[in-house]
Formats: sequence, structure tokens, C-alpha cells
Amino acid sequence: MLMLKKEFVIKITARIKEELEFYEAIVAGFEQKYGCSLEEFERRIEHGGNPVGQEALRDREEWRSALAEVERLKAFLRELEKELELVGASSEGG
Repeated sequence: MLMLKKEFVIKITARIKEELEFYEAIVAGFEQKYGCSLEEFERRIEHGGNPVGQEALRDREEWRSALAEVERLKAFLRELEKELELVGASSEGG
């Protein structure tokens, strides 16, 4: 495993957290707009509970993309936090 400098890991972690907040805000905006989660929104579309216009279809795609990015960034943050633990442990032992 690549050992990164602690300062770099801290900076990149902060940057990823900013990106995560951005995408979480997009998701929250859609949840507020439609009053439900993406999963529920898609069920409503499937069962005719929401009008399926161009805007709703575009929103669904953007919402899916934002949620995928949230999951990707969370996974990346978990890896960075593990790296930060390793960097901290190696600097304490050295």
C-alpha cells in the first residue's frame, strides 16, 4: 500500500468532504422538490403516481448520478481515513 504524507491525506480528505457536501445537497434538493427518496420517486413513476415529463426524467438521471457520486466519495473517504490511520501509526512508531 502506498504510504502518503499525513498533511496530503488531511488536505485531500477535506477536499473530498467538500465534494461530498455538494452532491449531498443536490440529493437533498431533489428529495425536497419531490418529497421523497429517489427509490420512492422511481416507484411512483413506475406506478403512474408522478407525471413523467422531460423535467422529471432529467431530474431522475441527475439524482441517480448525484447519489452514485455520494456513494463513490464515501467509499473514497473510508479509504483515505484508513490511510490516515496508517500514516499516523507509522509516524508515531518512527
